[in-house]
Amino acid sequence: MKMALKLDNLDDITRKYMVEEIQGDISERKVYISSRLNADGKIRFQELLIASAKSGNDGTLAESLVGYFNEKESNGKGSYKSIPYNANVTLAEGEYNRYYIRALCRRAILENKRIEVCRVRDSSRPRPESECKIGEIVDATTLLKDLRNNLGQNTFLGIPGGVNSGLSVKLID
Repeated sequence: MKMALKLDNLDDITRKYMVEEIQGDISERKVYISSRLNADGKIRFQELLIASAKSGNDGTLAESLVGYFNEKESNGKGSYKSIPYNANVTLAEGEYNRYYIRALCRRAILENKRIEVCRVRDSSRPRPESECKIGEIVDATTLLKDLRNNLGQNTFLGIPGGVNSGLSVKLID
């Protein structure tokens, strides 16, 4: 099993808010569904995401996604290229982390706490633009709105960062 993100505030309260955020997106048909998923993957992704939010982590989501990806994708130039071998890990980390951050934003608002950007996955070559965000205090309401409005793409605030940034947030008093 791949090493899961180090999410310090992943507890029953956070999981409850994660599930609520996912279910809200499902009801509004706003869940990001990767074009790399095959037909079965597109059907199963939402239930696998909910299951991992309830009792797993990004690693268990990544494992559950094995076998649900197309073999090839268009390169935009009329030919095809292979889907990266770690597409399941990339999708799982990205989407799980986004719902985790949304849940922590809700907690910060309700519990009158603050949100601080942190590293949740080690990187042998961290990007300078990611490193400069670590320790930054972010407005929870603004970040929550940003993540809800920018599904499956980079956010205005740049949190959690691009693919494989290894950044997330944590609650602080």
